[in-house]
Amino acid sequence: MAADVRFSINCGGPDVKTISDQTVYTADSRDLGNSSYFQNNDGTWGVSYTGYDDNGGGNTFYATLVTLSDIQGTSDQELYKTARGAANTLRYYGKDMMNGVYHVDLHFAEIVITYDGHRKNHGNRKFDVYIQVQLIFLSY
Repeated sequence: MAADVRFSINCGGPDVKTISDQTVYTADSRDLGNSSYFQNNDGTWGVSYTGYDDNGGGNTFYATLVTLSDIQGTSDQELYKTARGAANTLRYYGKDMMNGVYHVDLHFAEIVITYDGHRKNHGNRKFDVYIQVQLIFLSY
């Protein structure tokens, strides 16, 4: 029997306890720089990040994105105020998980739409979600 592994991550933000179901989302607000790996304090999860962007935007990388706007359709505003962005890859890892069946919830909100005159895909987010090398979500 698989161990009961539970963790929730506030991608790019501080610890947050939701109003709707009292779930505590662990902070993921560390500055990751251009390329790095971070493991949270209790070792239940980690994140790796490569974010160097050399597509005419200068030597920029994306880490924490923040909005001050209200997020429509939720009572849990603080959970959706921050995000991680990456020019190349962003990967989260569950640590020390046994073989078994797991329930995974992913929450998405578009909090930053920018236009710098050079991007053809203004407002489009294209990404894939893999769990155990299986594609489970394709955004385009």
